[in-house]
Amino acid sequence: MAGFFDKPLDELDADDIQGLIDAEVAEGQTFEIKRDLAGENNRPDSWHTMLPDSRPRKSPDRASKVDLFKEVIAFANAEGGWLVLGVDETNDHPKRAAALHPLPDCHELAARLQQTASDLVDPPLPSARWRGIEIGANAAAGVVVCRVPPAVL
Repeated sequence: MAGFFDKPLDELDADDIQGLIDAEVAEGQTFEIKRDLAGENNRPDSWHTMLPDSRPRKSPDRASKVDLFKEVIAFANAEGGWLVLGVDETNDHPKRAAALHPLPDCHELAARLQQTASDLVDPPLPSARWRGIEIGANAAAGVVVCRVPPAVL
C-alpha cells in the first residue's frame, strides 16, 4: 500500500487507514501496528477511563509509554518508520493489519504522546510526529499514527 507510506502525515485520512487493512499490510522493519495502549499488569491503560465532571483524561500509563517509545527509538536508530495505534493485527507472522480498533480522544492522545516524546526521549527526537485520525461515527475516536524519520547523527 504505497499511498499510506508515500503521503505526508498531515494528509493521511480514514481511507488511508482502511487501505492498510484492505491490503493486509504486514509489519516489518519500518511499520508497526498496535491494537491498543499496553496498560500495566494486564489491565487496560488508564487512557480508557472516563473521568467524572469533564476533567481531562489521564496521560497514558508508564507501561504504555515505555512500550511505544521502544518502537519509536528503534525506528529512529534504523531507517525510520510508521507506528499505528488502534488497528488489530493478525496472529500469523509477519503480523498484518486486520481490523480497526478506534481509541478514544485520538487527537488528544496524539498530542499527549507528542509531548511525552519531548519529555521522555533523550536525546530528543523533534522530527517524530504524532497525529490522531478520526475513524467511524464516534467523534474523536480513531487511530494515532506516528511518523519517525531516521535520527540524524
